[in-house]
Amino acid sequence: MEAVRKLTAIAHGCGAAVEARLEGNGPEDETDASSLTSPSGALRLIRETNADCLAISIHTPDASGLMQIDFDRLFRIRQAVGAYPLTLHGALGIPAKQLQKACHAGIAKVNFSKDIKIAAAQAVKTDEMENVFALAKNGIKERLSELILLCGSDRKGTY
Repeated sequence: MEAVRKLTAIAHGCGAAVEARLEGNGPEDETDASSLTSPSGALRLIRETNADCLAISIHTPDASGLMQIDFDRLFRIRQAVGAYPLTLHGALGIPAKQLQKACHAGIAKVNFSKDIKIAAAQAVKTDEMENVFALAKNGIKERLSELILLCGSDRKGTY
């Protein structure tokens, strides 16, 4: 946490924001899910680092391999940190309805990096190599439009 605190101080001095990431924090009260963020760990990181938002780990695969969000954990983290901005890392494989519910339950940002890369790769699977960048751009744009609507983020900013 010391490194995050120092980086946050430097970033804030330059007018930049910092998103901290917290996965397994090994709290004694949640040893059954040590790879997931605990409410106490989230609150501690926020207080000790002064980061601007926090990426939390609240999902794991179920027996069939589908990612499932632990909404009880999300609600407990939200209760512990109040209105502090929370980010969901690694949304690939989480069912759309769960992503929607998470956004309505207080997730302010969802990281879709792999999702976007997959969309670009799928869009360029063609023999039209001279158009590869345009195809990738269109694939990304299409998937981003879907994800923005899914998360309820349409018309919520300027871009």
